Order: sequence, then C-alpha cells, then structure tokens
Amino acid sequence: MIARAFLLALSLVVCSACGDEASRPVAAPPAPWQTSAKAVLANSADGTYAASWEPEGTALPDAEPFNMRFAVRRADGRAISAAARMSVDAEMPHHGHGMNLVPTVTRLGAWNGDELLVASGMLLHMPGRWVLSLDIEEDGVLERTQWFIDVE
Repeated sequence: MIARAFLLALSLVVCSACGDEASRPVAAPPAPWQTSAKAVLANSADGTYAASWEPEGTALPDAEPFNMRFAVRRADGRAISAAARMSVDAEMPHHGHGMNLVPTVTRLGAWNGDELLVASGMLLHMPGRWVLSLDIEEDGVLERTQWFIDVE
C-alpha cells in the first residue's frame, strides 16, 4: 500500500510538469510485472535508491521455491546504469544461516522510472524472521537495501 501510494505521488509530481504529455497513455510494464498493494518499500542504506519487493503470486509460499519481484529507482531521478550489478539474498540472523538456494536476478528493464527485476529461486525454507537484502553495485559503490520478513 505504501509503495503504491509512493508511486502514485511520484507520477503525479512528474506528470504535473508534463503539460500535454500527461494525457498520453503509459506503456504497459514488461511481462510478468504487475504492481500491487503487496509491494513493500524501503530506502537503501545511504538513501541512493528506493526499492520495493513483492512475491509473484498471492503470498509467500510455505517452504517452496518462488520468484520475487523488485522495482528500484535512484532517489536523484537518474536512470540506473546498465552496467550496475544487482543481487538478492536472505538470511536468518538468529539462526546463523541463509537460504538453501542462490537466487538468479534478471533485469527486465526500465518502466515508469523504475528498474524492474525478478529474483528466481527464492526459498525461505523455515518459519521465523528473515532479513531480505538487495545489493546494488553501481559505479564502484555497493549499497544495500534490507527488509524484515516474518515467516509463520
């Protein structure tokens, strides 16, 4: 809900400066992207990026591999470099371990100011608190965005 409100507010600000441009239709996002109220928004550690994530499908599956979608944008409005490297991981700090799988991150391209990604092969294999991280390395600088996920 917060991510949708953020994207709506941002699009209103951008479109208010567009004049006749605001009446043009916006191209559809690349498949399989669909925004929803489930997206969870956070800023990166130094505030360079704003990112949101959501699972593909209706909810996080119970100990089953799944795909996770991400939308990332730079806070300064510049496009993320095509050479930027992005990786996704999750760990359980209270248990001292991470996931049993290494996800593959695929960049789907830019849409509406966001860089869209899909992390395939996510597996939160047990209940408890997970820390999800998205690392972005751009122009020699690595910055992390993190979220807490409580799996029941």
